[in-house]
Amino acid sequence: MSLAARTARNTALVVAARLVSKIFVFVVVLVVIRSMGQENYGRFTSLVVYAALVSIALDLGLRPLFTREVAKDRTRLTPYLNSILSLKLTLMVPVLGILFAAVAVGLPSLVPYVIPTFALLVATSFANQLRAAFYAMGQLRYEGIAIIGESLVLLVAAVSVALLRLPWWYFIWAYAASYTFTMVYAAVVAIRRFDHRFAFDLQWVRLSMLARESLPFGLTFIISTLYFKIDVPILKFFTTFAAVGVYSAAYKYLEAVVFVPQTLMDPVFPALAQIAHENIDRLGGAATKAYKMLAVIGTPMTVVMMVLAAPIIRYTIPGFEKAIPVLQVLALGILFLFVNNVFLYTLNAMGRQRDSTRLALMSLAVNLVLNFILIPLPSSIYGGYMGAAWATVLTEVALFVGGWYLLRKHLFALPILSSLRGILPAGVLCAVAMGGIVLALGSNPVSYATGLIVGVAAYAAGLFATHAFTPEELALAREATRSLTRR
Repeated sequence: MSLAARTARNTALVVAARLVSKIFVFVVVLVVIRSMGQENYGRFTSLVVYAALVSIALDLGLRPLFTREVAKDRTRLTPYLNSILSLKLTLMVPVLGILFAAVAVGLPSLVPYVIPTFALLVATSFANQLRAAFYAMGQLRYEGIAIIGESLVLLVAAVSVALLRLPWWYFIWAYAASYTFTMVYAAVVAIRRFDHRFAFDLQWVRLSMLARESLPFGLTFIISTLYFKIDVPILKFFTTFAAVGVYSAAYKYLEAVVFVPQTLMDPVFPALAQIAHENIDRLGGAATKAYKMLAVIGTPMTVVMMVLAAPIIRYTIPGFEKAIPVLQVLALGILFLFVNNVFLYTLNAMGRQRDSTRLALMSLAVNLVLNFILIPLPSSIYGGYMGAAWATVLTEVALFVGGWYLLRKHLFALPILSSLRGILPAGVLCAVAMGGIVLALGSNPVSYATGLIVGVAAYAAGLFATHAFTPEELALAREATRSLTRR
């Protein structure tokens, strides 16, 4: 099987697993939000965000470097994984102190809930590092099992908390339990399938080398984490837990689709790294295919989220109607959010981590400036939680422009419009068809369901009518499909 077909098969496996997982996770989100209400959901979200920000000190951006290097040479799996895990173990106590101090300063009323938040932080960090072995070894079927198992554990735990009417912070333990499952499962697979032998190996020479190599990755990870999470602390500083709850509830739907480009690109990244290492002249074509793949999926998601924002909120989380315009604004950034992954992953595959870091730093600076300008404004259209939403969208646009420029400078000028000559018209057709049905039939479940079906059908018809895919791309899809059915 060709590298392209194997990559497409692995991508399809992970995407299928994550789609099933997202159904379970979506149910969990509904259970959590409905059980908590705006105030407590704001508290829950704030703690989770603080955990994500503090996790920077535990993760250090080593995971992408580990994936890239082990993909090149699989004999590095055991020494690299043991050294990274050993480093994490030694950092746990200092990280707990950092988390406690951060919560005590920023969220003093939530200090009693630091321990479950720390448990979530640690379980997430170790689980994500261990599952990186699946990507590095090209064994994505194990990742599929981990994804489904993790979401099932989370579903059972969250529903149990809701049915037993336990305090809101027990949901943090539910999330920690799900990542603990993945941590244990990935460790077992590493031993039984990859012949890994765990050992405490705080090899400072190796870690020093990894630190030097991973510094750009680490900086990018820090900057990206701040970019995606910093809006919540800023919003809380200027507003209330209720405002944080409204914004976070809408943002959850954006997070529900963010996983798609990341899931698509995680299996593609080792292939891009291999192509860049063996024949960089082929990398431009591979990046264009990835760009097109992400745009094909991101376009209809943008349309659906914008047109159906009102029923999405009203039917899933009643009482959060203020989140409807927030979701509509966030939907504007979905397509940019999808395709921006191509620039970051391709630059990293080329070994241009520093450029990727500069790009991420520029995005963070833009995001911080926009949040501090927009959130304090009293406007109901572009201030407060609406300001945070606009800041997110405008930052994605800036990231797109910067990513395209850097890729043009170091590799080639990605054809951003000609690559999408069949996709964008199909997206417009989807929006017209879906919006027309909703306007004609009115605001009711039948109208929304019909609009969704007609819109998707119109999008597919538009792709077919405009010959959006080349014969080579169709052949690649067929080869990947055949490999899936054989397995």
